Amino acid sequence: MNTRILRAGADRFRTETRIILGDPNRILLNFQLLFVAIYVTTCLLASPDADSDQFLTSPSTLAMTFMMLVLAQGGTFSVAQSVISARESGTLLHLRLLPGGLAAYVVEKCLHVLCMSLVSLTALLLTAFTVGGMTPHTSFASWLTALGFLTLGFLFFIALGLVLGAVLPDGGDLIGYTSLGVYAVAAAAGTGAIAYFPAPLQYALRFLPFEWIVNGIDAGLTAGVPLG
Repeated sequence: MNTRILRAGADRFRTETRIILGDPNRILLNFQLLFVAIYVTTCLLASPDADSDQFLTSPSTLAMTFMMLVLAQGGTFSVAQSVISARESGTLLHLRLLPGGLAAYVVEKCLHVLCMSLVSLTALLLTAFTVGGMTPHTSFASWLTALGFLTLGFLFFIALGLVLGAVLPDGGDLIGYTSLGVYAVAAAAGTGAIAYFPAPLQYALRFLPFEWIVNGIDAGLTAGVPLG
């Protein structure tokens, strides 16, 4: 990918960010602050304990579930919705005539998801390590492992959002229903609930990297055992 495409994508990202920061409603949606607020409230009410194996009081499962929901919201739902809106308005066709073309559009979406989600994930981790009952791993190599799996998560959810945005029809509620399905699987991976699904469904879901992402991040951050 040449520098011209990267610059064009970065310019579009800066423009989009200024628009978002000027709209309080879009700030709430794009930064996934609702998930952060729910997680903070749950931690304060449930008082997670490292010795607990219950969902609401287990630090790892609670934190990983909300991290996966943030990735699903930012990477899949918001990207798919943006692509569908761009198709409806004819923006995608117009982008072909602009510097960088569609490749710059993908760069802009990747930067958007990365920056917006990092704000939410940082808030989640600070909460997890303060009032959420999680004990951080002290090894630098383990944190690099967590970062690697987090990067994999970003790329997977963004790619999934781009695919859904390209194949789902314009208008209607199908994008909402499809996103709910992605949220459900992401949350199930975070809680380890996929292990209790019927065997055929387990095998089907394990072809996708939901559990790999969760277990990799959790092991890197806390040296925890696989959740699923």
